[in-house]
Amino acid sequence: MAGVSILSDIITVDDLVEVYGDGTKAVQGISFRVGEGEFFGFLGPNGAGKSTTIKVLTTLLRKTSGRVTVAGYDLDKEPQEIRKLIGAESQETVVDGDLTGRENLKLQGNLQQMRGAALEERVKELLKLVELEDVADKRAAFYSDPQPGWTLSLAPASGSTSKG
Repeated sequence: MAGVSILSDIITVDDLVEVYGDGTKAVQGISFRVGEGEFFGFLGPNGAGKSTTIKVLTTLLRKTSGRVTVAGYDLDKEPQEIRKLIGAESQETVVDGDLTGRENLKLQGNLQQMRGAALEERVKELLKLVELEDVADKRAAFYSDPQPGWTLSLAPASGSTSKG
């Protein structure tokens, strides 16, 4: 069919299980696929395993069993490659008020394994995107004065340091 493209799976999760050290079964054998370009979200009650699953997918937590791939990279064999591709944003605003806007973005980039010129260029790009270039070297604690919303502008940018 002309004009129709078949999207490949960017995330595959097969029978993911996470059991905590105390025996709590946080994730009990879930499987799902996310197609490239697709928006995907988790909905469910507290304790359903949403946050735990995200921690596994972002390599912050080691899974008990199951198979996970992200962009073709196997979670068990290539977690460092996955970290280079992903960006995750916390539910809470994560901006350290003692650091400058630039330092906050560099910290997030370092957490995503970004270094050197690539990190510097991405930070510059994000500061421009959220219109904080003029105050990039000001401590983030002072961003709410005189411009409300500066700290909130920095928070989404900090989750976008990784560029896939």
